[in-house]
Amino acid sequence: MPTLAEPEALADLSPADRDAWNEWVRREKTQAFLDRVIAMCRVQAEVNRGNPGQMLSGERHATDQDDA
Repeated sequence: MPTLAEPEALADLSPADRDAWNEWVRREKTQAFLDRVIAMCRVQAEVNRGNPGQMLSGERHATDQDDA
């Protein structure tokens, strides 16, 4: 399964695009963002582990109730 850490798995990048990608990944701001996202994903994975059932997308469904 391709990951963002392996851009070659996602597309055939030109040398210039690969250099730009590597530069972006090395930025401190990017690393901080990725660290936050990974931490959020780990928390969600733990929550999901304890909540078997259906997963719904962000779309509203007829059975959804408003909090109004």
